Amino acid sequence: MFSIIKKGIASLRSKGIKETLYWFYFGYLKVNKFFLFRRELNNHFPEVSRRDDILIKQVSLQELQEIRENYPNLSEEFFCDIYEGAKTCFVGFVNGKVAHIMWVFFAGDRSRFFNLKEREAEINYGATLSQFRGLNLYPLTVRSISKWLKENEYRWLYGAIHDKNINAIKAIGKCGFTKIGEIRHISVWRPKWKGSL
Repeated sequence: MFSIIKKGIASLRSKGIKETLYWFYFGYLKVNKFFLFRRELNNHFPEVSRRDDILIKQVSLQELQEIRENYPNLSEEFFCDIYEGAKTCFVGFVNGKVAHIMWVFFAGDRSRFFNLKEREAEINYGATLSQFRGLNLYPLTVRSISKWLKENEYRWLYGAIHDKNINAIKAIGKCGFTKIGEIRHISVWRPKWKGSL
C-alpha cells in the first residue's frame, strides 16, 4: 500500500490530478492482463537500427537524482527507486538529452510478476519521452541491458507487457523474447506467475 501512495505522489508530480486519477482507475479498479516474455541471453540479439547521437548507459541512483533535478515533470517511471525500491536503471540519451529509462530487477527485488532466481533478471518500468518515440530506444536499451547481464553471467531476462500496450509488445518483439504466459491482476490482488522460470 505504501508503494501505491508513493507512486501516486510521483504521478501527481509528473502528470497532474486528472491523469493520476485515470492511472488509479486503470491500475486498481479494473482487471488488467499482462503478457509475459522471456529471452535467453546467450542467444544473438536481433539487429536494431540506431542513430549516432543515441547513447544508452547505466546510471547510478545519484546520477538519476541529478537528472530529475535538471528535467522537471519526468514521468513516474523515473522514480521507481522511490516507490518500488528499484536499484538498477539504464537511461537513453539523444544528442545529450534524456530520452528513455528502463529498470532492471533481480532476485530479491520487488518484482510485480516473477519470482526471480539467481542469474535471472527482469526489465520493467520502461518509458520513452514523447518527443523521442520512434527512435528504437526500447530495443536499444534492452540490447545494452542484455549485453551487461550476459557479461555478468546472467542467463535469462524476463519482461511483462500490458495487453493493451501494443507499442511495447511490438518493441519487445524486436528483442528476441518469447511469450511464455499471461497473468491477470485485479485491484491489489497481484499474484506472480506460477509457471516454470
